[in-house]
Amino acid sequence: MAATGSGKTEVLITRIAYLIARRPDHVKPKRILAIAYQRKAKEEIEQRLRDRFNIKNVNVRTFHKLGKDILEETGREFRRTDIVDGNKKHEVIQKIFDNKIKSEPDFYKLFLQFVKTLHDKETKEKGEAKAEALIYARERAYYSMNNVRVNSRAEKEILDFFLAYKLNGKPIGVKYETDVDGFRPDFYLPHYDLFIEHWALNEKGEVPDWFSQSTEDYRKSMEMKKKWFAKHDKMLVETFTHEYDEDDPDKFIEMLKKRVIKTLQTKHDGNFEFTLKTYEEIVDVAWQSYRTPIDDIVNFITSAKTYGLTPSKIASRLQKTKWTRKQLAFGNLALPVYSVYEELLKEHEKIDFEDMINNAIEALDNNRNLRADVYDHILIDEYQDISAQRYKLIKKLLERNPKCKLFCVGDDWQSVMGFSGSNLNFFVNFDKFFENPATTKISTNYRSVKSIVDAGADLIKNNSSWQIQKPTLSNREEVRPIRVLRSPHKKKYEGNYHRQTAEDCFTRVANYIKHGYSPRDILILTRYMRTRVARGYRFLSIIRTFMEKAKENGIKIAYGNAEAQSKVRLLTVHKSKGLEAKVVFILNVIKDAYGFPCEIDDPSIYEPARENYPPQDQKEEERRLFYVAMTRAKEDLYIYTWEPAKSEFLEEIENHIQESRLDY
Repeated sequence: MAATGSGKTEVLITRIAYLIARRPDHVKPKRILAIAYQRKAKEEIEQRLRDRFNIKNVNVRTFHKLGKDILEETGREFRRTDIVDGNKKHEVIQKIFDNKIKSEPDFYKLFLQFVKTLHDKETKEKGEAKAEALIYARERAYYSMNNVRVNSRAEKEILDFFLAYKLNGKPIGVKYETDVDGFRPDFYLPHYDLFIEHWALNEKGEVPDWFSQSTEDYRKSMEMKKKWFAKHDKMLVETFTHEYDEDDPDKFIEMLKKRVIKTLQTKHDGNFEFTLKTYEEIVDVAWQSYRTPIDDIVNFITSAKTYGLTPSKIASRLQKTKWTRKQLAFGNLALPVYSVYEELLKEHEKIDFEDMINNAIEALDNNRNLRADVYDHILIDEYQDISAQRYKLIKKLLERNPKCKLFCVGDDWQSVMGFSGSNLNFFVNFDKFFENPATTKISTNYRSVKSIVDAGADLIKNNSSWQIQKPTLSNREEVRPIRVLRSPHKKKYEGNYHRQTAEDCFTRVANYIKHGYSPRDILILTRYMRTRVARGYRFLSIIRTFMEKAKENGIKIAYGNAEAQSKVRLLTVHKSKGLEAKVVFILNVIKDAYGFPCEIDDPSIYEPARENYPPQDQKEEERRLFYVAMTRAKEDLYIYTWEPAKSEFLEEIENHIQESRLDY
């Protein structure tokens, strides 16, 4: 159980060398299996064993290569084209999704149902007692597909309808609770000068029990508004709470359509027709074209296969288990894509990385002599990222090798791969999965100066669940203040904030290089760098501006390439795991969809694709990710934020930062 920068991989390598060198009971290299998560880490272990200890015959594998080796041992042969890697997998799933969106109206409807739940915040359970139920109803928040908060589910349906449809081929344009002469009508269509009021009255003309106003006061306000509409000759469409059936919202929307068209025809000639927006237009409404649901569907499928859940098992779970609206909507969207994806793999006799491990587990189940008595020691790097699937594979190998010792090294504070199926439960509760474990805590960070180590510890202690407390010490007593640079531009000038941050960051990078730092000494990190959109990719504005500035001034930037030697590396935080640099800049540490903590990711949608997976707080994983970002720095750490949207994480390290305001 090791702290950041404490030399986790070094411990694993040195242990291997010790096992081989010790006498008289040395271990033969071929009877040692070392497992890494990424090919890069696997190659690093091999190189360090070779260069430092002249050890060449240890079995060093990634989990996927280990699975492939086991399958080949059963006689199965693989050509390179038989294996669907991560990029190819995304491409295949994208094509399946695109075909369904274009050709299957029912699938397009599933897509719309998910988009409508995009900003749902179902965090509370409805109380059983009447008093609790009233509090829940009063406090419950509803959000439209473009993230506008409304007062009820019926109002959400109305706003989502106007956002998802066009009228006579043109976007409708709708305003919610815009101020009109001292009061706020529910909806206003400015292009048609049409108002819609959704009155909160039941069939008896009464307001709900949870309502803050009395029925008498509400009806007085209602009459005042209606008189204003009549006096100013305004078109008004009215709907009522009792007309909305939560189990049949389509009926309510059809009624709304007819009333809107009938009202428009009182003042306008011609016909009026509502038509659904295109997929690309809906993406623009929901995500401002900065992303699509494809990445989430890929992660859902990966997670399902990691837990051994076939499409039929997922279908059963969706039917038999209680899920939130969002989880159910997303599961119903991802399931048909998953089914076609599996059919295509089978049809073309291909496997993906998850199949390599699942099929290897099955092969071990079917052949008790497979990989029997071949290992004395199994060592696993980055164990905090273990998944249920990989755990099963290790258990099978230990069963085949009963005298084998298992050694794992990892840091639960750096567990940030939940989206791909990792389950921190296997690390935090290690003793429940393996008998008689011995645990050693390694607490000294040899990478970062004391101020960064202490700030990281103060940050991560705000996580209350799924982590183990451990002391953190720096081997370097030097204290350098963490610089937080705050852009002062107002919320409506977001573009100015992006420009100012990018230009300031570039100026500091150029200055470090001018004073003798190599590009390799500098690392620029961001939560998101580019996003997949309906057609290809789009760089976030702050990243695009930085790259343009660097190009203009002849400084080479390696974006997404962690291995670049002669360029300044610009990476997402996930890509930076295991790296370090003298100087680190973290961009966009703000409260925003693409900031820190990120507000667009919702791991709860993957829960139908996970079995026996303990609920985990998204903000806690985001905090661990920010911890990873901070602790890449050896000496100087710069964090950029925005005055009107400052990240809450900065408050958690306020005792270690030196904050300054950038000039206009």
